[in-house]
Amino acid sequence: MTTLHSLHKHSICGSTAKLQYTNVLYTNVRSLTRGAKRDELKMLIDNHEIDIIGISETCGKADILDIEMEIPGFKLYRKDRATINNKKGGGVALYVKNKLQSLECND
Repeated sequence: MTTLHSLHKHSICGSTAKLQYTNVLYTNVRSLTRGAKRDELKMLIDNHEIDIIGISETCGKADILDIEMEIPGFKLYRKDRATINNKKGGGVALYVKNKLQSLECND
């Protein structure tokens, strides 16, 4: 399931109000490192000018490097599922366009 949302941001520049949009995409990929999933995401990014991408079921593991999951022009934040009893799957990733300020919180 892929969901696309536009969030409205209002800012005032001088006496003229401007309306800006932040396009947010959420999807469950069932493994980001297999198949053409990243190519499909890149196509969605280009077609819909996506700014933030939230992904579940990345199936990331500690031995998969960030460079294997990166999307050019985006900062990657990821949290892989801890390996417990040899369970597979899980994991989440958040991609934030480089032009947006973002900060990782480890709380």
